[in-house]
Amino acid sequence: VCAMVKLTEAIKEAAALASQDEDTFSSGCSQVLTKIKRGIAEVRKASDSSELLDKEVPADVDAWRFLLRVASEKPTFAKQAWDAAIVLLESTAWAVAFQKVEQKTHLNVVKAGNRDAAMVALLIGKLLSAGAISDLAEVLPTETVSEAEPSLCVALLDRFQAQDYPSEV
Repeated sequence: VCAMVKLTEAIKEAAALASQDEDTFSSGCSQVLTKIKRGIAEVRKASDSSELLDKEVPADVDAWRFLLRVASEKPTFAKQAWDAAIVLLESTAWAVAFQKVEQKTHLNVVKAGNRDAAMVALLIGKLLSAGAISDLAEVLPTETVSEAEPSLCVALLDRFQAQDYPSEV
């Protein structure tokens, strides 16, 4: 539970940082991401991670805004934001909070490189299966698909064929 307290504190810091000006955001971003990464690692160790997240780490729309801002403005940290999102989406409350976020495209999944294609496909799959998004275009607009790495497209197709997603996806 101690790890949950640390993650909760990191999430609060992230939420506060989400709406700050560029300089404040830039200076605090790395430190907050490190704290979130440590907390996420502890959550992964727990056998009941979704239950722990629901009970101990209150969902926060502003924390999602922080992660989206990181992914869009700090591409070198996008992988950390995507990784945190994958774990947070284990929680129903966090999935519901993501629904409320505007500009979901700031998750910047179109920029996933070859190395991160499988991770981002997993993230998109979790967003859809958790009901955090209802349509792939919310995070990967049709007009941007041509910019995506072919490996991301292949990873997405593999994921959608392996699971029962509606054909509209």
